[in-house]
Amino acid sequence: MKFTTTLLLALTAIVSAAPQPGSSEVDARQECVYDCGCSSGSGEPSPPPDTATCCASVGGTLGNGGTLCNGLSFTQGTSYARCCASPGFVCFAPSGCTPITV
Repeated sequence: MKFTTTLLLALTAIVSAAPQPGSSEVDARQECVYDCGCSSGSGEPSPPPDTATCCASVGGTLGNGGTLCNGLSFTQGTSYARCCASPGFVCFAPSGCTPITV
């Protein structure tokens, strides 16, 4: 019985320590919608070849003539940025949302 009580108290402590939806502890970036692009690094006007591949891998929608992957969540944008491995800002969103960088 003592073990069960201790276990229940431990679980209660863990649940109450987790960030609650709507609280200031929830990462605001989770609410943002990102548009991302892989950088060619050479300033070429054509999109780098991994833009479409990375966009498809995260379930985004190609836009802007195939140069951007649109409509990504923070998690998708982070995965996209890792796929591109482009230096600097690769994902941006409306003001108030922090860009995703690699």
